[in-house]
Amino acid sequence: MEKLAWRDVLIFQFPLYLFSIPTIMKGWVDRAFVSSVIYGAGKRYEKGGLKGKKAMVVTSCGGYESMFKADGLLGDLNVALWHIHNGIFHYTGCEVLPPYVAYSPTYYSQEQCVQYLDYYSDRLKSLESEKPLDFHYTHEFDENFKLKKEIEPRSTGHRRD
Repeated sequence: MEKLAWRDVLIFQFPLYLFSIPTIMKGWVDRAFVSSVIYGAGKRYEKGGLKGKKAMVVTSCGGYESMFKADGLLGDLNVALWHIHNGIFHYTGCEVLPPYVAYSPTYYSQEQCVQYLDYYSDRLKSLESEKPLDFHYTHEFDENFKLKKEIEPRSTGHRRD
């Protein structure tokens, strides 16, 4: 918990397994994200225990980028990552940065893999200025936890404009 408190950015780096994080990482989240400290007891979303921190998913997957589009075989990647982006990061107060994804790296040449790593390095160097994804905040909901009528639903965590 001390390590969570002193860091500015939390990066979950993992291979995407069946649209989720590996079990060992989920176990770490369950142990490190302590209820009533990180979330719970009124601590959620913009009032979460990790408010002011940034978080990002870095993942690799066996599918091609076209497969993870809204009209692709596997669907929108933002939907697949929703439980992490909204259910872990945003829920605990983090600003959620767009994911970095290495699509099908096992099928790429050494040169293409180096390009992935170079792009990842550039992303890490620019995290401070990167715009977070857009999520709903508690003030946008009514007393029944439904979006207020004037608020348009957005639930895939796309970039803020």
